[in-house]
Amino acid sequence: MNKMKGITPIIATIILLLVTIGLASAAYTYMSTFFTQMTAGIIEIVDSYCLSGNGNQPSTANVILRNSGTAKINVNCPGTSQGQTIDCDGITIVKTSGGNIANPKFTSSSGESIREISPGGIAIFTETGCSGHCSYRFVPKAGAKAVTTSVYCP
Repeated sequence: MNKMKGITPIIATIILLLVTIGLASAAYTYMSTFFTQMTAGIIEIVDSYCLSGNGNQPSTANVILRNSGTAKINVNCPGTSQGQTIDCDGITIVKTSGGNIANPKFTSSSGESIREISPGGIAIFTETGCSGHCSYRFVPKAGAKAVTTSVYCP
């Protein structure tokens, strides 16, 4: 006579439930991490315009940006031109037409120089020397999609 027995249906059901709960927990952790990273630094373009220069003053391209993400975005740009691409810590700016980037800076709506855009905050990107059609591409480093805009300065 064989005295070996299998596991009972109750124990088998409990083991299946534990495996299912473990897999569901792993999937939830992965998805929440993925979506948190994707929504960390979302940039929106609110407006873009040109302030025409007068006399010896060159025209200035202005782009108003909003941080719609969940994390602050560092915008500490070097004040000198570095060609058509500039790295501002948390965001990369590419000038896709209109020459090199000249004197880039980020300011608040009150005109104060800033180094970061808080979640929900607004910043104004200013670049001196836009002549004609200037296009900009803003690429956040926090995993969000890039945004583009164009400014025409006569």
